[in-house]
Amino acid sequence: MHDNFHYIPILLTRRGERSALKDLRSSVKKRMTPLFTVHPRDWDFEGEQWKKTVRQHVEPLAKHLADCWPGGYAFVDLEHLDDGLDGPVVGDSLAGLVNEAAHHGTVLIPVVAPDRCPEYLAAAGALHKEHANGVCVRLKPFAWPSLPGAATSLYELLDQIEVDPTQVDLVLDLGDQMGSELAQSAVFGELLALPDAEKWRSLTLAGGSFPKDLAGMEKDTLHRVPRVDWQLYCRVDDQASQAHARRPAFGDYGVAHPDPFLMVDPKILNISGQLRYTVEDAWLVAKGGLFKRIGGEAVVPPARLVVKSDEFCGPDFSLGDKWIAQVAREDVGGSNPEHWRRVATDHHLTYVTGQLASRYGTSNES
Repeated sequence: MHDNFHYIPILLTRRGERSALKDLRSSVKKRMTPLFTVHPRDWDFEGEQWKKTVRQHVEPLAKHLADCWPGGYAFVDLEHLDDGLDGPVVGDSLAGLVNEAAHHGTVLIPVVAPDRCPEYLAAAGALHKEHANGVCVRLKPFAWPSLPGAATSLYELLDQIEVDPTQVDLVLDLGDQMGSELAQSAVFGELLALPDAEKWRSLTLAGGSFPKDLAGMEKDTLHRVPRVDWQLYCRVDDQASQAHARRPAFGDYGVAHPDPFLMVDPKILNISGQLRYTVEDAWLVAKGGLFKRIGGEAVVPPARLVVKSDEFCGPDFSLGDKWIAQVAREDVGGSNPEHWRRVATDHHLTYVTGQLASRYGTSNES
C-alpha cells in the first residue's frame, strides 16, 4: 500500500491540524497518509466532568475529516477515548465514524492495538468484514513482537479481527522514547526479528520528540529543538538497508508532543505567542508576548525571527510560510493559537514529504 518514502503523520483531529491538511498542495497530499488520533474530550473543571459524552465528541468528526481529506485514505484511532469504562460506546463510535466518513467519500481504516477494549476490537473486525479495508495495528514499545509473549498477543489480535499481515498496516510507535542509543538498538533489533517482515501491507516507524511544553525558553529568541525522531529514523533506516532488512516508512507527531493531555484549566493558562518551524534536523521555536494581553501581536516578533533565519524556506514554500512572511511584515494580523498550529503543521508536512522525496530519490511533484 505504501512505499518506504510514504509519510505517516500522526495528527490530532483538532481544527488547527485539520485546516493544515486542507491547505496542503495536492503533490504533498499524495505522499502521505494521515493517522488521525481523535483528540481527548475537554474537561469541565468547575463541574468536574467531561463536557461532552463520547458520542457527542465523535459524531461531528466524520464530516470534518472528510472535508479535510476528501476522497482519500487515512487511519483513525480512538485510543484517547478508550478508558475501559465505555467500551460499547467507544466501539459504536468507531463504527459510526468510519461508516459516516465512507458515506462522504473518505476511507478511514481503524487503528487497533492488543490493549484496546473488546468492543473496540469487535467493531474494527466488523468494519473489515463490511469494507474489506483491513486495519492498522499500532504497537507501543511494550507490545513490540520481539518481547516475550508479545508476538502471541499480536497474532491473537489478528485472529480476533480475522485479518492476516497482508491486510495490516503495522506501525511501531516509540511515542516520546526516541532520544537514547537504547532506542536505536531496540528498533533495529525489532526490524531484524520482525515476524512475517515482508508480508505486512506497510511498515512504519513512528515517534515524536517535540517537547511537552516550551517552559524555560526565553522570549524573543530563536531556539533549536533537535528532531530526534527524524535523526533516529534515518540511522535505523540506513542500518536496515545495509542489513537487507525491510525498511520502514517514517511517521511522526507533527509539531506536537505525543501526549495530548493538558489537564490545566484554559481559563488560567497563559499562552505565549509562538511559532514552531521545521528545518533539516531541528525545529526553530520562537516565543513572543502573552496572547491574553496583546492578542495576535504576540506572534509578530517570532515571525520576524523565523523570516530572518537563513533556514526560512521562503514565502512560496507553503501557505504557512506565506502567512509567516505576511505577519513579519505586518501585512496581516497574527490571528490566534489555533492558527499558529495550522501554519506550523502545514509547513511541517510539506517539509517532511520533501525530505523523504529527497532521501529516496523521488520527486515531491510527481
